[in-house]
Amino acid sequence: YAEGEIAYSFSYFYDLLDFDVNGLRISTKLFDEKALNSRKEVIAAAEDVLKKMPEGLSDLEKARYFYQYLTREVEYYFYDEEEEISDYLHDAFYLKRTQCDGFANAFSLLCAMEKIPCFEKIYDAKSEEEVGHTWNTFYADGKWYNADCAVSGEVAENQKRLGMDFYFGFSDER
Repeated sequence: YAEGEIAYSFSYFYDLLDFDVNGLRISTKLFDEKALNSRKEVIAAAEDVLKKMPEGLSDLEKARYFYQYLTREVEYYFYDEEEEISDYLHDAFYLKRTQCDGFANAFSLLCAMEKIPCFEKIYDAKSEEEVGHTWNTFYADGKWYNADCAVSGEVAENQKRLGMDFYFGFSDER
């Protein structure tokens, strides 16, 4: 396929749809037309974010750009228990609202599209009193860093006002 085109491959045995965007493989389980269209929209939106990114940035600067985009453009949203299970990644790019999984999924996708190694860290709640959480760890400029894009309104406003990124670039190293 040509640069920028999406190539699709289907696996009926596992009921998966795999597609590649510039060498980045994305899988959708139990795919249907709605899921396919959702992934196409997400990729188009992510490509738009990348097109607006300044050129010549280091991997760490690119990751900070993704963090700033997500924390400034996407609102933390508390889904109602009665709401239909949502596509958090799609919500992040199109509704501009999501919860921690959507922020982490979006950050991971943007990093993957720029070939920055990135993983999602997940804390599973051990009881009903605890709350689970998802954030990212990524490798840039020779070091592993963390980024937690799921910031609420007041924190996001303070980050913008102060020009600081409170939950970006912290390390697990002591």
